[in-house]
Amino acid sequence: MAPAALVRVWVPVTWLVRVLTPALQQVGRWLVVVGEHLGAALSWAWWASGRILWWCWALTLRPLWLATRWLWRNTVVPVGRAIRAVWRFTVVAPARWLRTSVLEPVGREIRETLFALGLLR
Repeated sequence: MAPAALVRVWVPVTWLVRVLTPALQQVGRWLVVVGEHLGAALSWAWWASGRILWWCWALTLRPLWLATRWLWRNTVVPVGRAIRAVWRFTVVAPARWLRTSVLEPVGREIRETLFALGLLR
């Protein structure tokens, strides 16, 4: 490439560098400031949302959870145990007695009779 052609290319390039470098530096400074403010705003928003969620938990959900747990332990569990005891004494115990005292002996007798008659092998 001829020296004249280099000068024709070099002069506009140097002019662009001299003009654009300060402008780009200014844009960079502006982006740093905007980034710092944006980071501070996001940091504060994160902190505030954490506080809000904590207060929601502390003022509404935790007392509701504690009340529900108390209600379950002091009403549902005793009622369930009472129902289980009534069921055990009114249904299970008589059914167990019926099976062991009546049905099993009768079933054994029927099986032995059928075996003696040759109807079972």
